[in-house]
Amino acid sequence: MRTAQALAELPVTAGGRTTTPVREVVVRTMIRTETVTVPAPPRPAVRASGQLYTLPEDAVEWVETLKALRGVAGTGQIYPFRDQLAKICDRTAQVLREAVPA
Repeated sequence: MRTAQALAELPVTAGGRTTTPVREVVVRTMIRTETVTVPAPPRPAVRASGQLYTLPEDAVEWVETLKALRGVAGTGQIYPFRDQLAKICDRTAQVLREAVPA
């Protein structure tokens, strides 16, 4: 309490309070505009047919998907990606052979 009283007794220029009525109030409003770049959400992959692409959800769907891949493997449809697909399939086959049954 003594500190508050001591502050009140200080001159206004030193941080004290005044009992003189205020004739003018200065209100300063600052507006700050900030632009934030938010990355766009990833677009879902779409099949050539226009349907949304989804990964197979179980082993049966994976087998069907791999059969479909085998069916188009010799066509020009996947030619630009042939080497990449072959490497990925080889690595996947190796992992499948080495996997320990649960």
